[in-house]
Amino acid sequence: MDKMKKKVLQFEAVEDCCIGLSLYVWKRKKLIYVRNGYKHCPGQLFEDISSLRRGDNPATDWKGNQLSETNIYPVIGWNFDLRIIADNAGIYPDRMMEAGQTEFEKWIWDVKKIPMKMIRK
Repeated sequence: MDKMKKKVLQFEAVEDCCIGLSLYVWKRKKLIYVRNGYKHCPGQLFEDISSLRRGDNPATDWKGNQLSETNIYPVIGWNFDLRIIADNAGIYPDRMMEAGQTEFEKWIWDVKKIPMKMIRK
């Protein structure tokens, strides 16, 4: 099946004050992919989100899956400053802290690179 015809998996890009930027991806409500440490690789989170939107399945198409019980705590709700800064509906600049602003700054303010309909409040 052509990647352009694949259904886009559910995802959330999360920023928190402890581990920075992470990406969580679900297939049929089951968590299948986790990656942390995006604040150390500026631009990679946006590229990975773009690949997801094109139909990639990170569990099979990418390396670096960090899925384990020790790194899914933001999903199951520990009490600390956790913010969803991007998901299937769009990107949320008003929720971003420093790492998120750094990651998305060149795309958020350049409407030629990211459709405004993706930017949410």
